[in-house]
Amino acid sequence: MKKLYFIINPQAKNGRCQKVWRKLEKILDEQNISYEAFFTAYHGHGKEIVQLISEKETGKKVVIVVVGGDGTMHEVVNGAVVNKHIQLAYIPGGSGNDFSRGFGIPRNPVAALYHLLRQLKEEASLIDLGRITNKDEEYIYFVNNMGVGLDAHIARKVNLSKIKKLLNRVSLGKLVYVYFLLKSVFTYQRSSIEIIIDGKKLRLIPLGL
Repeated sequence: MKKLYFIINPQAKNGRCQKVWRKLEKILDEQNISYEAFFTAYHGHGKEIVQLISEKETGKKVVIVVVGGDGTMHEVVNGAVVNKHIQLAYIPGGSGNDFSRGFGIPRNPVAALYHLLRQLKEEASLIDLGRITNKDEEYIYFVNNMGVGLDAHIARKVNLSKIKKLLNRVSLGKLVYVYFLLKSVFTYQRSSIEIIIDGKKLRLIPLGL
């Protein structure tokens, strides 16, 4: 088996991802699997790490395993998209872990690792990749979902909240999304939106504006 590269977000799930990684690391060492681990230290670092690995293994097939939440996976995807020789895998270590649910990856990190090791013996699966353009005309890629309006509003509130950290400590981090959903239903200010899809411009204006 070729060397695996792991990108771990130690702050995911309020720091509990560090415990997840220690369990995975022990299994990798016991099975004598060759690997190298990198830890993200700031927003956008995952994307930079992918570039470092890509330059180190230029032209060679590389498997990068993300250990963290959906945000970490998002960063790594945007770093890997221009490197066709990189294959990505994911082990859930965050609060929401929507990506793992969408792609049938076991919720338990240890089970997800064994699932990955079995799949490495097979051909990698191809998945669809989405792309949007932000207000600065920069491309942003996504593999799970993309949201605007209320969806994005709730995600931003969750990421900035202290409640998420408190709930993560008792393994109830998912409830913070429900909390802000219920709160935002009554306080969210609707707005118009302009979307360009395949060159066709659409302007959506909610009723009452």
